[in-house]
Amino acid sequence: DLLDSNLRNSFGSIVNSGLIATASATPLKIDVSSGSYIYSTHLHNLNSMNDITMLTFYRNGSGGFTLGTSSVVEAKYDDNSGTLQTPTTGNYVKHNLYEVYDIITSSPIFLLVYGQVQFSSLAEAQVGSSTATPSFITTDAFTIGGVIVQYNLVGGDNDIYRQDIANE
Repeated sequence: DLLDSNLRNSFGSIVNSGLIATASATPLKIDVSSGSYIYSTHLHNLNSMNDITMLTFYRNGSGGFTLGTSSVVEAKYDDNSGTLQTPTTGNYVKHNLYEVYDIITSSPIFLLVYGQVQFSSLAEAQVGSSTATPSFITTDAFTIGGVIVQYNLVGGDNDIYRQDIANE
């Protein structure tokens, strides 16, 4: 109906409570707290989820995107070459994490768009610009936050340092 359409187009999704991403106890994985959001006239309540699986996206170098699936947040960045790149040791990358509700399965789908810039410090990454939202991620999806990852060769691990607060 007209009200439903106007609300979707005007406001998109609005987080009511929770839905905050944090580093999982499992290295390089993400947990999302329980919460709710409103899309048009519909309230969606979500349970907390540990070690989420995400659809991943990075530019393919020809104007499109490459789609993948992962439960691990990689310390890689998208330089639009069609291949994810390894950052300089010690540098940070800020990815964007979104959620969209699947009405068929009544469950959330998480989307991770790889960052396109390296940052030399955590402070830079926290205030640095996020990757632009691809046009195919529509108003029914919302930003959970930016996921900042450091590339670190010490011990062979990468580190998730922090996630930005929901709806940054």
